[in-house]
Amino acid sequence: IRLLIVIVSLFILCWLPYYVYAVIRDFFPYVLQLTAHNTTIYFIVEAIGIANSMINTVVYIGMNHNARKFMRKLPKTCYQACRRRNARSVMPWNDDVRLGGGPLRNSSSSRRQPNSTPKMEFRLVDNRRRNMVGPTQMVATIA
Repeated sequence: IRLLIVIVSLFILCWLPYYVYAVIRDFFPYVLQLTAHNTTIYFIVEAIGIANSMINTVVYIGMNHNARKFMRKLPKTCYQACRRRNARSVMPWNDDVRLGGGPLRNSSSSRRQPNSTPKMEFRLVDNRRRNMVGPTQMVATIA
């Protein structure tokens, strides 16, 4: 009930100047002819009315406990997600693959079959912990 009263009150406060201006413009146009700032006044009262939408969002967040709790956690969550994303890279998963050079060995046999191509398996890992991150798996073919 308190939220509803606040929202309706703010709606009236934001849109009342616009409707007062509209009544003066339609029924008493000679009053607006006395000032040179007629257009400026119109834009200001219209902007205040339109700002009611933004004010409603701030009021909902300010008066709702769950929304406040979420908004407090949001910057930290975004920062952690960004750090995790930047720390990821693709690393070889097979233990028998040597990155420093040397021949690529197939784990089943040391001889290659005539028409077979050795395959190297890659998985997405976290550089900081060297843990596999999620079920993402890539298979790269080595010719």
